[in-house]
Amino acid sequence: MQTLFQHGLELINQGSYYHAHDVLEEVWREVRGDDRLFYQGVVQVAIAMHHFSRANLAGAQSVLAKARRNLAPYPPKSGGIDLEDLRRQLALWDAAIACGGPYPDPVQVHSLGVGC
Repeated sequence: MQTLFQHGLELINQGSYYHAHDVLEEVWREVRGDDRLFYQGVVQVAIAMHHFSRANLAGAQSVLAKARRNLAPYPPKSGGIDLEDLRRQLALWDAAIACGGPYPDPVQVHSLGVGC
């Protein structure tokens, strides 16, 4: 499952948001327990960026808000990623969409080293 999750993150980083959503949703569906909202939040990041790439700003903003809510309770380093940095990027995107731009660089999910 972790390899599939990493693949989904790579797809986000490549800007392949629709495919990232498919891969990450497969991971999320298998997760039970306390981490379920974390994985759902990451799926929602891919969905929000896909909406933005299709000029659906209302959809992007709506799903982005859900992603931020779902990711908020987790520690800064969660699920093998730098979640603090991801949340910072999502806040910038949320503000930019609300203001109609300018838009930040594409979202990049940074993986942590082994054991994090």
